Amino acid sequence: MSDKPQKTDANDYSKTLYLPKTEFQMRAGLPQREPEILKYWNEIGLYDRLRRAAEGRAKFVLHDGPPYANGNIHIGHALNKILKDVVTKSQQMLGFDSNYVPGWDCHGLPIEWKIEEQYRAKGLNKDDVPVVEFRRECRAFAEHWVSVQREEFKRLGIIGDWDHPYQTMSYPAEAQIARELMKFAANGTLYAAAGTNPTSGFIRAGTTNYYFSIARGWDFQSQYALGLGKVGRMDLSFNGSLTTFAGGQDSPLQPERNCAGYYGNGCGQLLPKWSHALRATYVTPDDGFNASFNWRYVGSLTSANNSGDPAIGGTPDRVQKTFGYIAPVSYFDLALTFNIAKRYSLRLIANNLLDKAPPILANSYNISLARNNTIPARYDSLGRNLAVGFTANF
Repeated sequence: MSDKPQKTDANDYSKTLYLPKTEFQMRAGLPQREPEILKYWNEIGLYDRLRRAAEGRAKFVLHDGPPYANGNIHIGHALNKILKDVVTKSQQMLGFDSNYVPGWDCHGLPIEWKIEEQYRAKGLNKDDVPVVEFRRECRAFAEHWVSVQREEFKRLGIIGDWDHPYQTMSYPAEAQIARELMKFAANGTLYAAAGTNPTSGFIRAGTTNYYFSIARGWDFQSQYALGLGKVGRMDLSFNGSLTTFAGGQDSPLQPERNCAGYYGNGCGQLLPKWSHALRATYVTPDDGFNASFNWRYVGSLTSANNSGDPAIGGTPDRVQKTFGYIAPVSYFDLALTFNIAKRYSLRLIANNLLDKAPPILANSYNISLARNNTIPARYDSLGRNLAVGFTANF
């Protein structure tokens, strides 16, 4: 006879519990089940089905702050992507057409550094490799890791438009970056601050730039949105630069020549005391139309031209000891934008409406558009500029 209590139906208390019936396995078995679930999602086209089910709803689009395509994902990537996936899936369940668009940053030092590491391992010097070949290797490296990371992100269960991600190295993206940059250049908001080195002049082959330039001052920026009720709004922006000092090291042979840097045979262009850009943009309530008016002002300055310093390739017969005065100049720009059905955009631009010619000095050194007062960064060298742009989103 055993001393252990005998189990009988009379004391089988599990039969007294009323539990729900389920087909779920007692063990989750996630290492096996998760790939099966992801495979099923792919077979039924879950992403496309979600888009069709949400067609016509208000959109909630999450554009990914792109990771670098330079290695396997880590816990930081996982945290970032899972949180974004929670947001997009919850917004879909709340009734939005919630679309996650993944992307990758394919430019910059993180990728270039990896290629340089490969060079060093082979005993190669990056500077000995042609630039085009180096860039080609960077592009191939990024393409490889985009493919690897995409599969790793899918393994996390992230639902997104994986077949159509955006990549900064795609040619349409690079072209769009250039177009957007030129918009800033066209409307006068792309400028060099007072603290940067002057861009005038040139460096002669075989000579050395022995001198440094100094520029000190203040930059001012402000923005204000003025509500106009039912008729729209007015956006105002202001950028101004006040130069408190602009000069450079005196030439040892010409101490009276103190200008903003020496380049080749010539002194750099002096900075104006004050310059600004004031923009006013009217926008309709539905954002269907906006009109932007811009006033660009360049204060007066004194033009310094050629140096006769032999240390930088100059000769006594080329030295100029007189300086020309340039009066203040104002430019006015106008841009009109028409947005149609949120898919098409027509933009009409007219810079330098009054067609002002650049203030050419009679005694300036004749290097067209290279230095002195004809630099496009400061004056509109080509007069009035007209442009038409059209964008269609599909």
